[in-house]
Amino acid sequence: DNEINWIEPDVVNSSNRDYYFLGLNAEYGFWKLALGSGGQYTFSDVYLTPRSSCYGSAHYQDRWLKGAVKIDAYGSINVFDKHQLLYFEPRLDRYYYGKGLTDPYFTLNWKIVATVKSAKIFFEMDNALSWDYEIIHGYNQYYRHLRFGVNWYFWD
Repeated sequence: DNEINWIEPDVVNSSNRDYYFLGLNAEYGFWKLALGSGGQYTFSDVYLTPRSSCYGSAHYQDRWLKGAVKIDAYGSINVFDKHQLLYFEPRLDRYYYGKGLTDPYFTLNWKIVATVKSAKIFFEMDNALSWDYEIIHGYNQYYRHLRFGVNWYFWD
């Protein structure tokens, strides 16, 4: 009864869990900044995602070199409450939830994007403070995820 069935692209529920939640988001922009905040609360008895979560974000946008380069800088902090322990059985490729709860955690993320015509050069990091947390029991997520690259659109 505690097996979580993932049948693409949906999760198949058993009769003892649901995914009802309440979410609120707000954003305010001024000058070259946009500030945002929000959160979510889950009403389920068995909650596979954090019971509650909240975030704060900032976005700065400007044009440099006489408008030839558009700069976007993003930052966010995300705070996550406890959720049911999730277990993975690799031999069966199955997920299960347990009776315990994970610890709360937070992540700090940022991204910088420079846009020149149809090319976007980006540099971003998730979990910049390398906070140690687990989404699935036994699989630590404490690593910083660093990505950089170019997205180039050749046609519309």
